[in-house]
Amino acid sequence: MRTSNGERRLRVKKVTKIWKCKDGTRVRICDMADSHLANAMKMLEQMARQREHQFVMADNPFQGEIAAEMFDGEQSAVLEEGMDVSDVYPIYDDLFAEAQRRKLAV
Repeated sequence: MRTSNGERRLRVKKVTKIWKCKDGTRVRICDMADSHLANAMKMLEQMARQREHQFVMADNPFQGEIAAEMFDGEQSAVLEEGMDVSDVYPIYDDLFAEAQRRKLAV
């Protein structure tokens, strides 16, 4: 694309992440309805809490002393600090950024 004075100008396309719906359709996060965005975030938060609970309640599967100690240490850290949703589901950060961009109360 060229400007009026003949200089070349690059067209920059917005890059956005894709959300895959439960029915298999794919939607760009920036194209999601506000309610869909909020519900997707709530769903990931609930799923992360479930995974956190499962991890904390899990029996130590390791037999080696060092591995077993590391697993116990991770369980203790999760008990004390909790698990960050975006550590479990990295796309959460993109959803959250879009919600902030729209000034949604989430």
